[in-house]
Amino acid sequence: YLPPDTFVMGAIQGDGMATSDELPRHKVQITHGFLIGVYPVTQRQYQAVVGTNPSSYKIHSYPVTGVSWIDALLFCNLLSREEGLQPMYKIPNDYYGNQLPRIEVDWDAVGYRLATEAEWEYAARGNQNHLFAGSDNVKDVGWYRGNTTSSNTPKRVGLKEPNAFGLYDMTGNVWEWCWDGFAYDRFHQRNAEITVNPREDYYPDRIIRGGSQDEERSAVRISSVNSKRFTKSSVDLGFRIVRTV
Repeated sequence: YLPPDTFVMGAIQGDGMATSDELPRHKVQITHGFLIGVYPVTQRQYQAVVGTNPSSYKIHSYPVTGVSWIDALLFCNLLSREEGLQPMYKIPNDYYGNQLPRIEVDWDAVGYRLATEAEWEYAARGNQNHLFAGSDNVKDVGWYRGNTTSSNTPKRVGLKEPNAFGLYDMTGNVWEWCWDGFAYDRFHQRNAEITVNPREDYYPDRIIRGGSQDEERSAVRISSVNSKRFTKSSVDLGFRIVRTV
């Protein structure tokens, strides 16, 4: 459980690897507490809910991969129903196109969902000011190209140190889908002193965070941001779930 809080989002001061996508730094208020997965969703968990395992390299304790953004939303709805919770997402049946479908979201529901980009960064920072999730030494907390020799193979979850919130693998291992669409000027649009619960509901390219075992050190920093088309999947991309409480 993570309580409501205000934090500074974006590249930390003195980060010479920061890009324009991570700036300017700005205050963000999260007004709701939420539950977040200690690990990214594993292959065991995904198969138990969906009945299939799309990962290329199949080991139950590894993060599930080969999952599109839409697949992640469908998983969240299935898990919500399984636990008797209200599904968050209303997804049209014709979502297999290149155009982003109109997905209705009940933000007041308490079902499972993807984190917004702001929630993800708040969770990864753990009320600290590190380059990586829990440390300034990337090798302590994450798998990346500098300490793994198998570029297409994730690692078992929980092998590295957690961050201050007790969350594992928020640095490296696999990229993680967020809810938000990727808008290049999304930070520059936020001119208020504090931005409250920001999210980008549109754009077919969706935010991915955290980096992966196949990325350089710069790409697994907390503030590093990337995106992928909502229909796409890859061998180094998974997701983590949250639930508003």
